Amino acid sequence: MTSSSSSGSIVRWAAFFLLVTLIVHIMVVAKSVLIPLIFAGFVAILFSPVSTWLEKFNFPRWLSSLVCLLLAIIIFGGIITFFYTQTRRFASDMDSLGQSMNELLSRFTDRINDLTGNTNLVEMNTVQEAFGALLENNTDILTQGLSQMTASFIQVMLFMSLVVLFLIYRDEILAFGLKVINGQNKNVKAIILKVKLVVRNYIIGIFLVIVILAVCNSIALWAMDIEHAIFFAVFAAVLNIVPFIGPLVGSILPALFALVMKDSLWYPFGVILYFIVIQSFESYMITPSIVGKKVSINPMFTILAIFVGNLVWGVAGMIVFIPFTAMLKQIFDEVDTLKPYGYIMGAMNEKKS
Repeated sequence: MTSSSSSGSIVRWAAFFLLVTLIVHIMVVAKSVLIPLIFAGFVAILFSPVSTWLEKFNFPRWLSSLVCLLLAIIIFGGIITFFYTQTRRFASDMDSLGQSMNELLSRFTDRINDLTGNTNLVEMNTVQEAFGALLENNTDILTQGLSQMTASFIQVMLFMSLVVLFLIYRDEILAFGLKVINGQNKNVKAIILKVKLVVRNYIIGIFLVIVILAVCNSIALWAMDIEHAIFFAVFAAVLNIVPFIGPLVGSILPALFALVMKDSLWYPFGVILYFIVIQSFESYMITPSIVGKKVSINPMFTILAIFVGNLVWGVAGMIVFIPFTAMLKQIFDEVDTLKPYGYIMGAMNEKKS
């Protein structure tokens, strides 16, 4: 009896790991299809309340869906236009940035050579050539990044079509999901609706956090007289989407810029100190208050989600797998047999009552 039970348990675990391996393989192979599909689904979930509200005023569903798409285009188009103009302005200062960097490197190498007594220890020409090549490559990236996006016009059109279709057929998609999992009872439907709400709250919450951080960053960098303060502020705020790694990268760029362009080390020190302080406030006060406990997961599973997401889908996976993990936690919290897994995913964020 015990032997057969153990064999059955081994078979179930083997089947589970085989299924997970198959799912991951499919996600890797079909990522060019799944990534726009999932992002379109997220946008549709975000704007579905707007579509429902418009339908109360006798808007046909197809028309309310098109209005939501137009609203999404205006919002995301404004964001892209902002980054494009700010990037062009930043790229126009690359020449002066390169000159300042060469002067800084020259003083640094002269100081090293004076301390060591060897005038050939660090050759300035080699360092400048390496930096010049790096600066030239980054300039090309800054000025051509958004231009390359225009080459994906067909993919953008397909993405917008998916958003409209998700909004039009959202009831049918929900009914299909219920039929697939035999969810005729109210509990299953309630779980699906809660998961949908989790995704929407997460997206709205993250967007509000980005806006708050962008405003705070802009004020702080402007007060420290850092050029292109708005560009650096919004750039760092958007990178906050990627936990832990994003804020680090977002703070390094303005700090390096201050180090090169300013004549005092207090400027880069002040920039780094500010980002440490604001990141602490964001982690322990802003995000928990806005996003809420229902969509929060502990740092261990956040890092795991980022790692797995990057492994499977790259940068897009690092962004998408965070709400995926929050969705799983919500499902685990609603199913009695899976509640221990939901607990461990959010235990570090939950206080004992």
